Amino acid sequence: MVQYSVFFSLPFFLKQVKGKAVFYAAIISEGLVLLVYINKWVTFLWLNVIGAVLVLIFAALLQYFVFDNNKLNEARTNPE
Repeated sequence: MVQYSVFFSLPFFLKQVKGKAVFYAAIISEGLVLLVYINKWVTFLWLNVIGAVLVLIFAALLQYFVFDNNKLNEARTNPE
């Protein structure tokens, strides 16, 4: 359900986001889109927009908070 064009446009909008974060963001977003679809909270055509936006948001958040190795390297070299 999630638009595949978001995977191709993501590198243009968020250059620092890597593939692993996008993969997990797509899985999370797909689950949320299915939840919205099953509960019929919005009409069918809005599901593509919701999925695309969720992938962008979750990919950026996952990259920054989970998969960002620079923060881990700084914490290891500069313990406080």
